[in-house]
Amino acid sequence: MVASLWRISKQTAVVRASDYFYPRDPVSHTIHIVAVTYNSVFLGEFMLPDWDMFHSLHTAAEYHASARAISGGPIYVR
Repeated sequence: MVASLWRISKQTAVVRASDYFYPRDPVSHTIHIVAVTYNSVFLGEFMLPDWDMFHSLHTAAEYHASARAISGGPIYVR
């Protein structure tokens, strides 16, 4: 992982800090947020963690939006 981060860092400071968002798996939402938070603590020291997308009309949308709003990472609105 460190070698791939080194290659990426030559092109951009933004790095993906999460696995995919799984909208059909309710158990995955908390695990997703916790994993991305831990990854951001580590990666945030030298890169800008990107928390990946989520569905704004999903039942857990507010949970995901809140986590991303306080993450310190970029937020893309489409």
